[in-house]
Amino acid sequence: MKPWSSRLADTLASGLIRASAYGVLLILALIFIFIGKEALPLLRGGEEVGLSRLFLPQAYDPEEPPRHVWQPVSNAPKYSLVPLLLGTIKVSLVALLLAIPLGLGAAIYTSEFASG
Repeated sequence: MKPWSSRLADTLASGLIRASAYGVLLILALIFIFIGKEALPLLRGGEEVGLSRLFLPQAYDPEEPPRHVWQPVSNAPKYSLVPLLLGTIKVSLVALLLAIPLGLGAAIYTSEFASG
């Protein structure tokens, strides 16, 4: 049988881990609620926002050609998913350009020199 101090430490650690897990779940639920609340205008549709307007270029100024813009907090909100998707692709490609050589170098070093 364990001494009482060890059981107390185990109980406290278990309680701390459980509280941390519940805290993470609560934060995750609050994030989903916030995103859902912010997405309601998009899902309801309307004059300036709608699912049909997310992928097509929009003419926000009659003198300019239609274009893809993401400025949801401007005076006249502008929504388009194309800039977000292109930005995601660009960041992923840069990450791959850095990660592939680093990963290959680590694999070659491990297999050839550090295999001992």
